[in-house]
Amino acid sequence: MAHHPMTVPQPVPCDTGPHPAESHQPDIHFVLPTLRPGLGEMSRSARYQTHAQIGIFTYPEIGGTMADRILVFDFDGVIVDTESAVVAGWRAECADLDIHFDEKAFLATLGQQSLRPERVAQILGEAAGDPPAAVLRIRSRVRALALELPALPGVRELLAEARDAGVRTAVASGAAREWVTGHLERLGLRPAFAGVFCRDDVAAAKPAPDVYLAALAGLGATAEAAVAIEDTATGVTAAKAAGLRCVAVPGPLTAGHDLAAADLVLPSLTGIGLDDLFSLQARAGTV
Repeated sequence: MAHHPMTVPQPVPCDTGPHPAESHQPDIHFVLPTLRPGLGEMSRSARYQTHAQIGIFTYPEIGGTMADRILVFDFDGVIVDTESAVVAGWRAECADLDIHFDEKAFLATLGQQSLRPERVAQILGEAAGDPPAAVLRIRSRVRALALELPALPGVRELLAEARDAGVRTAVASGAAREWVTGHLERLGLRPAFAGVFCRDDVAAAKPAPDVYLAALAGLGATAEAAVAIEDTATGVTAAKAAGLRCVAVPGPLTAGHDLAAADLVLPSLTGIGLDDLFSLQARAGTV
């Protein structure tokens, strides 16, 4: 199977002083395998392998019109506060098994997949019994708790502004497609997104950049034109590794995450517009 390298336009490197041993920053290439139908909800998507480390950059102003820009949302904790249901489901499982739930340690890992047999065995120990069966029990609890959760404040307004301005939007989630699209359809939000990309579509989950790279490829966009919205340290790491600017909007459960790598940290999306997001300067700080 032939592999064709694709050069991704780079942001402008920071001026960190002379580097005698380096005359320039290395190009960033991604190997683009033959595309397999069915990956992502765009017509095609791909899996990528990073061939160079992404360094610390400042970013040029995003040029062009709003129609040239891309807004990429994480799902859990950004569009819907499903993370509260996840934590409550785990808490209930531990209570039923009469074992301690280390909630502080669990919150530190939000953004990573928790419903894996090996993770369940690690958290529940011998009380888990059959780990795959425990996964099903906890998943059932979480689904019931999340069934009527609304979209988070500011999400519908931001999507409406993006639609009116011609800004394309996508979802780049570390969750399963069935989970993400089910909630988007329940809330009537699925048509708002030009593409939905999930962990099913890529080789490596966040904090690897794969799902963001798949979103950019699916929309035919460059990282320079895109802004990601995340709520966890894991998600911010993934977005930045893919070269995107990233806004962090932590919720009550992720407020303790180290979000220093984000370009901007906001308390919520309430009252936030496209101009606020696309006028970002790298490392702008907290609003």
